[in-house]
Amino acid sequence: MKKFSSFLLIVFLIIFLLAEGYFVTAINTPEEYIWNPGVEGGIPDVPNVVNVLDFGAKGDGVTDDYEAFKAAVSAVTEGGGVFIPEGNYLIKSPLTFNKPVVLRGEGTDKTHLLIDHNSNAFEIITYKRGAWQKLAGGFTMGSNRLLVEGGSSFKPGQYVEIQQENNPDVMYTLPEWNVNWAEGAIGQIAKIVSVEGNTIIIDNPLKHDYKQNLNPVIRTQGFVEYVGFEDFSVERLDRSDTSIFYFKNTANCWVKNVHSKLARKCHVHVNTGYRIEIRDSFFDDATDWSGGGHGYGVQLWFHSTNCLIENNIFKHLRHSMMAQLGSNGNVFGYNYSIEPYQSEGGNWTPADISLHGHYPHANLFEGNIVQKITVSDYWGPSGANTFLRNRIETEGIRIEDSSNYQVFLGNELVKGSLLWDTDSRYPHLIDPSTFLIHGNYINGSIEWDERVSGHIIPVSYYHNSKPSFYKSLEWPSIGADRLNGTIPAKERYLNQGILYGDLNGDNTVDSLDCVLLGRYLLEIINEFPNLNGINTADLNRDGIINTLDYALLNRYVLGVIDGL
Repeated sequence: MKKFSSFLLIVFLIIFLLAEGYFVTAINTPEEYIWNPGVEGGIPDVPNVVNVLDFGAKGDGVTDDYEAFKAAVSAVTEGGGVFIPEGNYLIKSPLTFNKPVVLRGEGTDKTHLLIDHNSNAFEIITYKRGAWQKLAGGFTMGSNRLLVEGGSSFKPGQYVEIQQENNPDVMYTLPEWNVNWAEGAIGQIAKIVSVEGNTIIIDNPLKHDYKQNLNPVIRTQGFVEYVGFEDFSVERLDRSDTSIFYFKNTANCWVKNVHSKLARKCHVHVNTGYRIEIRDSFFDDATDWSGGGHGYGVQLWFHSTNCLIENNIFKHLRHSMMAQLGSNGNVFGYNYSIEPYQSEGGNWTPADISLHGHYPHANLFEGNIVQKITVSDYWGPSGANTFLRNRIETEGIRIEDSSNYQVFLGNELVKGSLLWDTDSRYPHLIDPSTFLIHGNYINGSIEWDERVSGHIIPVSYYHNSKPSFYKSLEWPSIGADRLNGTIPAKERYLNQGILYGDLNGDNTVDSLDCVLLGRYLLEIINEFPNLNGINTADLNRDGIINTLDYALLNRYVLGVIDGL
């Protein structure tokens, strides 16, 4: 667990949220964090143990390399990496994973996987589920001690899934929200720490107050673990109604530094996942932006818990980041989303951040730059979620369909406003007194909730210090008290193709560039021959050109360091 930065505000939040009945977890002291997402212990550094070329892969973009990839994955017996050297690898059948293995390329600009078939490109999936067993007690919000009828069925280290029947009075504000595929939507995943008779102790306290009359149940889950995808690009050549990465019944898996292109359904779909981490990647465009689950970036579905979606770029998608079907405890942090798009017609813009019904709850959206946020744009109400220090650039925030108890802290709304009950399709049952809307920059000024005495905006709800991917950029860098700020994902997108240090535009970095930078710092010149020279001169990406950049450039030219 990690620590909050603002004691007074957190004391207020604890009192307020507990009073309103939706605080998301047990708290031992006011300094402790709520959210602790992502791969347990961090993404491991897994060494490569096989190379696809040794199994017959050609990488010529013409030969079907599926059999070589399948054989290489099969050859990894105790975890390890499958290395994919530079090349264009055509894959004409789905690759499936049910054991620890990492698929690792040589970089998104060198290793390219081309998908041409009618299934999900990568399926990480298993079915090792136990029988449902009635929960006899301990199922109130914040509890981590659950009373079951048969404790001997559970062992420390096992994963468990908890769920209850849907409450029609809360979830079915319209009759069409009552669909078979959404039964038992409210639930979560946890890991057993210990068993004491018929009491099991879990690592992840309950984030919802389960009800006896809704028949809460529990079962074991045998997940696929430690499957990772790193350092390559993947593009769909076909137009099949499928996703690129499909995780189902998985834990501690990840996608890292991947450029994923042209999904029809989802770039990443997570169904019943625990601690899945999607980071440092680019989810680029789609081939279908109509309704029915098309044109999505990352979709967290059905009980997915404690997942981390961080430092990604999303472009030209219907919904970039989505939580649905009881997904809870997840964090979407420091992502950059632009050009949301729909192909149904009409003058409306879809939401980059979409809470998409059937009660996603206890999720955190922190430090993102997006165009529009909608809480419950379809499929019924959402539970309580928290939005901290996001920058919403064009369309503002909408809260719909009885989605009470939302928390908005320190967000910057560049255009638009924070509105609720704007959609005529849904019953207008929102009670704004249940919201905490505090310290947000709206319509040219910061608006404070008069019920809160302190004017403090928390720095973060899941990082206790500047995250490493921020490098030299100031943190926090966006929020109501950091207007017009940026984040690393945005800078990464804007600086694609830049050759840092090339100040004269000759596509090389040498001593001539050092001379130019020195003259600039001495104010002998105020611009560079390269029209993009101001960006290329900011070698440490901190938004300032100074002697630190000059030192880096000199060290590179002298061969002291290998890259800029």
